[in-house]
Amino acid sequence: MDRWGVRNILAITGDRRPSATIRNQRVYEVDSVGLVKVLRRLNQGTDWAGKTLGGATNFTIGVAVNPVADDLDNEIERFHAKVEAGAHFAMTQPLFDPDTGTRS
Repeated sequence: MDRWGVRNILAITGDRRPSATIRNQRVYEVDSVGLVKVLRRLNQGTDWAGKTLGGATNFTIGVAVNPVADDLDNEIERFHAKVEAGAHFAMTQPLFDPDTGTRS
């Protein structure tokens, strides 16, 4: 199933849009943890419902993690959930040392 050459996917939930612009759109039915689960199943050759597909994908699944989140305990808990769901790697925004102004 490498028809389009997609090998790596960064599964993120994204930012919420103001409710006035959504107008009955259900944009958060699947969060990043759920998307990782879907991708893992595709890698196993099944769809979300467990139906066998004609082949399997071979995605490397990435997730985002925020090491400076306001609620770091929750962020760590969500990161563990992403790993348990099947994430292969994590990405963060660049971190800077405020004392030197350089990247850490």
